[in-house]
Amino acid sequence: YSEIISDSSRLGDVDVASFRIVDDIGWEFNYFFADKNRIYGIGAVHGYTYLFPVDEADPKTFKRLSHGGFGDSEHVFGEGGIIQVADPKTYQIIKDYKGRYSRNFSKDINAVYYMGEKIERADPETFMMAFEDYGKDEDHVFFQEDIIDGADPKTYQVFGDQSPWYNYAGDKNHVYHYGHIFFTEADPKTFQFFS
Repeated sequence: YSEIISDSSRLGDVDVASFRIVDDIGWEFNYFFADKNRIYGIGAVHGYTYLFPVDEADPKTFKRLSHGGFGDSEHVFGEGGIIQVADPKTYQIIKDYKGRYSRNFSKDINAVYYMGEKIERADPETFMMAFEDYGKDEDHVFFQEDIIDGADPKTYQVFGDQSPWYNYAGDKNHVYHYGHIFFTEADPKTFQFFS
């Protein structure tokens, strides 16, 4: 983002002297910038990078939260702005099975969120991320924010995180692709992908 900072004509009314990245932790999808007056998000359209003010954010209390994500004393912020019902004190980004922070799943004491949207019927106490768009709790398996009907959370697992296995998963009964039964006849115990 040095091209934004070095070209002060593109900054508008940003205070260049105090302009900084808010706690850079290397998540390109979670960069927020600040100056002494306000918080900014960053966007890109057709190769053009731009800043936009996050008017709801308090620059005096805005920071990276202890368990991932960003917030101020009143709100938690995601890519789309305020996560409306999140509790900033208990909010956390959920880690995947390799210990990496999720871009998609987060939770607080009250709810689980997919890209900032509350997932109905997800239990924050038992919710875990299976991979990218897949999560599960004690009673349900989720693809993004939707429950996968009939999927067994006790035996559900993603087959792998590399192509061609990406987004293929199974439980004791079925093979799934993007949250849907792949073929009803597919046997999850013997299923293999051939390229």
